[in-house]
Amino acid sequence: MRSPRCASCAGERLRAEMPAVTIQLSAPAAWHENTHLATAGWPPGVQLDVGADGGPWPPTDEMADGILIRALAAGRAPTTTAPWASRPGSAHATIIGSDPMTTGSFTAWAQRSLLGTANPAIGEVLGWTLPHAVTELELPADARASHHARTAMRSIGAGLSCLDDVLLATSELTANALQHGGGTPRLTAVRAADRITVALTDHRPDVLPVVVPLRGAVAASGRGMAIVDAISSHWGVTVYHDHKVVWCELACHS
Repeated sequence: MRSPRCASCAGERLRAEMPAVTIQLSAPAAWHENTHLATAGWPPGVQLDVGADGGPWPPTDEMADGILIRALAAGRAPTTTAPWASRPGSAHATIIGSDPMTTGSFTAWAQRSLLGTANPAIGEVLGWTLPHAVTELELPADARASHHARTAMRSIGAGLSCLDDVLLATSELTANALQHGGGTPRLTAVRAADRITVALTDHRPDVLPVVVPLRGAVAASGRGMAIVDAISSHWGVTVYHDHKVVWCELACHS
């Protein structure tokens, strides 16, 4: 008679044989505890490699096959605006914020980033179902985009304390995607209990957003990202080989 434990052992062996995918994060020491805690609920095949902040960005060496995401967490955006080349199936990313992300926020970022790679390896190891309400909308590639995006976010963010900031961030990210993205932008909104994330996908991974310090009404092009930086708890850029995602997260309560 077959022992019931055998089925469990077979499942454990199967998980152990799964190929692992890795997110490599360079971050200040204050980030390390929260990011490690976040991995407690991750699938066994998804690993996090956290290292000290510093070194050249983006990395100049080729990624190992198992490393799908290389990310830098920092209090401010990198000063470089050079393109971040990324091979198909992987990505380079930044997370900008003065404080570490919560475990829930970091996990949600990791999920979105890995899914965006469309790497065949993640199908075998991910096993994640997003515990959030996710909305995606293709926007027109013209001046109507901002209106469509704001209308969608007004509905998605209804009842949130930060709705005005959500709409402002949506306008700025949409304008940035239209001006620097090329092609048809896509809006993605992720609403959780205490936060909402707005993301714009465009087709110019070689053109990165620039934060120009606000100087009142006469600020030049680039002030939109300075506004996003000022009102968001975190924001960032994820660059894939054929597209990029510029996103921001806003802390809210109902």
